[in-house]
Amino acid sequence: MTYRTIPAEDWIARQPASVRRAGEAKARELIAEVTLRDVREAVKRTQVEVAAAQGTSQDRVSKLEHGEDALVSTCAATSAPLAANSNSGSNSQTGRR
Repeated sequence: MTYRTIPAEDWIARQPASVRRAGEAKARELIAEVTLRDVREAVKRTQVEVAAAQGTSQDRVSKLEHGEDALVSTCAATSAPLAANSNSGSNSQTGRR
């Protein structure tokens, strides 16, 4: 039997509304548990690179990552530069992607 590959968005759109709502709720739950450091490391950025993207210092990024409330769900402004930079290719200073 041969299976045709379809985009995930198309598959999700075909699911009943109750299944889509349950999936969205689970996604929100998982995102709420992700720390800023997890995101930074996932996109292979240093604290210095994140600080430069934010226009702040490495020390401030470190304090955010080690603070009591360092979850992405409560630090959207901090995680936005990571998302924007994750698609920008190689970093000119480090050569990292």
